Amino acid sequence: ALVVGVAPGAFLSMTLSGARRRPISPIWTRALGTSSPSLRYAMAFGAGFLMLFGARLADGCTSGHGLSGMAQMAVSSTIAVTFMFAGGIAAATL
Repeated sequence: ALVVGVAPGAFLSMTLSGARRRPISPIWTRALGTSSPSLRYAMAFGAGFLMLFGARLADGCTSGHGLSGMAQMAVSSTIAVTFMFAGGIAAATL
């Protein structure tokens, strides 16, 4: 029930409070020197590739990263695990 209710509860809370998020955090804007979404997405893709490459090179497991990140409720880890599963399913069907 907790896992199923977290996303709808967060959405309902945001809607009722009127809170709004910027698409790109001000931290990334300062770090990159621009608010360009395409640069932010390219940086995230490159970092994800490096993470996967490093885990493979070290005979490690990306699942450990995903599970520990999801336990900390990190949105980036949840997205990463979603795409890991999607890639695994796509590879298995081929």
